[in-house]
Amino acid sequence: MAAESNTQTVSVLVKMLSGDLIPIEIPSDITVKQFYKIVWRAIPERCALQSLDLLRDGGDDTLPSTPMPLLPEQDEVFFAFIQTSHFILRLELVADAFHNGRLLQVFEVVIHESRPDSQESKTNPPSISPFSLPTDQDGRIVNLSYHYNTYRHLFYAATEQIDGEFVHTFYTDDEIDVFRRGRFGDEWEVEIPAEKQPLYDLTDLLADLPVSTRTLNLLQQHLRSEWDLFNQMSKGHPIQEIQLDEDDLQAVFQEDLADEGDDSALDDWA
Repeated sequence: MAAESNTQTVSVLVKMLSGDLIPIEIPSDITVKQFYKIVWRAIPERCALQSLDLLRDGGDDTLPSTPMPLLPEQDEVFFAFIQTSHFILRLELVADAFHNGRLLQVFEVVIHESRPDSQESKTNPPSISPFSLPTDQDGRIVNLSYHYNTYRHLFYAATEQIDGEFVHTFYTDDEIDVFRRGRFGDEWEVEIPAEKQPLYDLTDLLADLPVSTRTLNLLQQHLRSEWDLFNQMSKGHPIQEIQLDEDDLQAVFQEDLADEGDDSALDDWA
């Protein structure tokens, strides 16, 4: 006979914008990331997991979808908000550039925002890349319209080896003068002002995006994953050895009910 679990349960309420209250019983030791999945399965609205934001009653900040403990209280109320935008991020290598003989690589971060609440251009949709699309609780692709915004951020990366470790320095493209040479303009000479400060972290590149805190955190996480993936590939590692646990977009934005480790124990709480 299997040993009985000693995990205690807590009853909480999830309040939708409509005013409907959804009672949910959850383990007392649940993480915030697990709580997102349980709420996502429980709410009647069909939506992508990335679209769900949860807040504590009386709190102003969205709960981050991380493995940190939720620490729920009995009969605690949480508020659920469903975003109408979906974001997809890609990191693209643009060119090599030189600054005083120092090699830099030029990258562009492209973020597509699709808004399904718009009726625009259904008969004449613009051409966009065939990115993976998010799915709802039933595994069906969330139908998106072709009305979208695109955010582009160019940055420069310098790499040097210090004590056997590769150290990366990142610069935004503002205040950098570019001189394109060569027959196809693919030979870049750049001038970086001596007083220009590098980014503290690559993810700071997205700090001014007009998105919610949780969406920003997810996009920054995805940018970091894309950068790590590029570095592993540039070192000659086969892509199958460094792939994220699913398609890189799905792993961050959908999470597809597949955390690191076994999630099957949560099925009883869905």
